Amino acid sequence: MSSPGFRTAAGALLCHVLAARLPGVGFLPVRVVLPDIPTDYEVQDQIEHAIRFPTSCTASKEVITHTAYIGWMTIRRRPMITGTLVVVTASQEASAPFSRIKVRVGALVFCGNDIALIRRDRPTSVHYTPPGGNLEAGEGLVAGLMRELDEELGLAPSQSTTPELLWVVDQMVTRPGRTPPPRKLHLIYRLHITTEIRAGLATEEYDELDGGGHEIGHVEWVDYRATAGLPIFPPIGAALAVLPTPFSPQASATLPAVTDDNYSWV
Repeated sequence: MSSPGFRTAAGALLCHVLAARLPGVGFLPVRVVLPDIPTDYEVQDQIEHAIRFPTSCTASKEVITHTAYIGWMTIRRRPMITGTLVVVTASQEASAPFSRIKVRVGALVFCGNDIALIRRDRPTSVHYTPPGGNLEAGEGLVAGLMRELDEELGLAPSQSTTPELLWVVDQMVTRPGRTPPPRKLHLIYRLHITTEIRAGLATEEYDELDGGGHEIGHVEWVDYRATAGLPIFPPIGAALAVLPTPFSPQASATLPAVTDDNYSWV
C-alpha cells in the first residue's frame, strides 16, 4: 500500500485508502483515492468525504462515518504508519444483482420530425442513446435532465418547451464487471426546440472514461419515424417510430422491461 501524505490545516490530506482482502460475502472491497479536499475539513471528515461517493450505493451513512473514524484513529495512533487500511462493509443484500436502483433521465429532443440521438462508434458495434444521464445525489428529475442537456448539447432550459415525461423503462440486465449490476429506471422525457436553437447546439459529446480520457459521442439528428431499426438503448425505437406525430399523447408511460431474456449487454 502506498504511504499517505499529510499536510497541515493549510493543505488537503492526500492518501490512498485500500480495503482489506475479505471474503466476498458480506463485504465490499473498495479502493479509494483521496483527491484534493476542502482544507478546512477535519481529518476524519476528509476520509469520510473521499469514501462517500464510491460507496454511497452500498454503505449506509453510519458505516461510512464509522469507517472514517477507524481510519482517523489509525492515523492518530500511528502517525508514521506506512499505509492506512480501511474496510467498508456492505450487506449481502446490497451485494446482490439488481439490489441497487439507479435513475437515468433521458430526453427526446424534437426539432420538427427530427430527434437528437448520441451515436457512439465502438470497434465491434455502433449504438445510439437519447441525451441524458444518471441523476446525482439529491437531484430533482427535471433538474437532472436539464443539467445533462446543458452538458451534452449546450441546451438551456429557456430554449425548449417544458419537458414532458413520455416513457419509463425498467432495466435489469447482467453486465460485465466486478460489481453486481444495478436495476436502472430510464425516464424518457419529450421536449421541442426550434430550428434556430438546433443550429447552435453541440455536434459532439464527451464521456469521461474511468481510466482517463474521453469517449466521443456524435450528435445525430434522425427522423423519429426511422428509428425502429436503430440500435438505441434503452430500446425505445419501435415505440418511437409509430408515434402518429411528435406531439401525440401516450395512453401508457410503461414500456416493456429490458432483461436478460430480451437484451444482451454490448
